[in-house]
Amino acid sequence: MATPESRPWKRFIRRAKLAKRKQQAAVHGLFVWFLTAKKIMSRMQLSTIQPHSIRPRTTHSQHCLGHSPNLLIDGVEITRCNKVWAGDITYIGSVKRFAYMAVLMDLYSRKIVGWSIELEIKHTLLIATLKQAIAAIQKHELLRSKAL
Repeated sequence: MATPESRPWKRFIRRAKLAKRKQQAAVHGLFVWFLTAKKIMSRMQLSTIQPHSIRPRTTHSQHCLGHSPNLLIDGVEITRCNKVWAGDITYIGSVKRFAYMAVLMDLYSRKIVGWSIELEIKHTLLIATLKQAIAAIQKHELLRSKAL
């Protein structure tokens, strides 16, 4: 494999591009190395403000509806497929907006039994996921009964 030392021309091109960008920015008075900016800001007793990340809020924990107890904490033994499912809703970022994905997983086999993606987080997302999971289970049970 070629090392950077064996290709000095690539390093030269990178430096030339950086120098060109510095010259173009200096004409407009825009370029300051970040360490220089940090020194100037500390002398002026200024600090940066980090922008908040743009993440959709999918959880509202301060509601007054109460909480469901976790029935699996008491040591429920999972001995077969489709006895216990776990679900989650997450978001998938794209260039313009977010899409939401709901997933149901069988805890015994660790297989995804249903999933769906929609642009809005509504009850239809969950219903579609549940319908897909039930259809997959019915298909699995039908195939299993025919095999016996």
